[in-house]
Amino acid sequence: MLELSANIEYMFLDREFVDRIDAVAELDVPAFEFGVWLEHDLPTIAERTRRYGLTVANISVDPKIRLLDSDESAALAGAVRATCDTARQLGCTQLGLLVEEVKHEPGRPWFDYQRSDGERDERRRQRDNIVRALKSVAPIAEGAGMLLLVECLNTLVDHADYFIASWQEGVSIAREVDSPALGLTFDAYHHQVNEGNLISSLTQDIDLVHHIHIADVPGRHEPGTGEINYLNLLRAAKRAGYSGYLGLECVPTKADVGAALAPIRQIVDQVNRED
Repeated sequence: MLELSANIEYMFLDREFVDRIDAVAELDVPAFEFGVWLEHDLPTIAERTRRYGLTVANISVDPKIRLLDSDESAALAGAVRATCDTARQLGCTQLGLLVEEVKHEPGRPWFDYQRSDGERDERRRQRDNIVRALKSVAPIAEGAGMLLLVECLNTLVDHADYFIASWQEGVSIAREVDSPALGLTFDAYHHQVNEGNLISSLTQDIDLVHHIHIADVPGRHEPGTGEINYLNLLRAAKRAGYSGYLGLECVPTKADVGAALAPIRQIVDQVNRED
């Protein structure tokens, strides 16, 4: 069964952060998520979550830790342990994990970083560091009963120079790490911007996908405002065996967030009713 999760860093921005949880409950959305937890009032978040019977679908490991650098393994391990402890307080089991930007020339597409022998060698070294880092922290997550979810981001609009911009590179890294505690977040918005081919990409590696982010293109607004056919995409995901959360990582175009989300809620209901 597909269920929605509201990312409270993108919506209900007229409210204080913890009060956005109230807004999720008012809309009868069953879950919410957010990114870095370090500066938030965790006891209050946990209390509101329990009060409304909600689920925290996803929080993130500190993105300031660099996976591309081999000398930050201790910092990464500490960040993963701390996030596991926080997630346990919130009843959350999925931890988002970003890599970082490679800091080359802004605006170059991901596929352009292998034009020279030197760039190919540098990317190969950085990729090896990512795999080594993930192999080192996957047992920490597994021991805590958590899932680490790596995400691919677009480099053409929002995240120039982000390392894992290619879905197949993300898949290949996850396959090489080969841990039950490591998977991928499939972000339909980022994927459409960078590559398209959404249904095939998602379904052929569905075993690695433990979370899906949804927003439309262009603008990163709510589904139904742009070019992505979410009925077909979510139908294909469900038929391929996906039954997790759909993280609404979108900026609503309407002040009435309930009205903005009505079309995607209808689509999810329709897909869930289908055999």
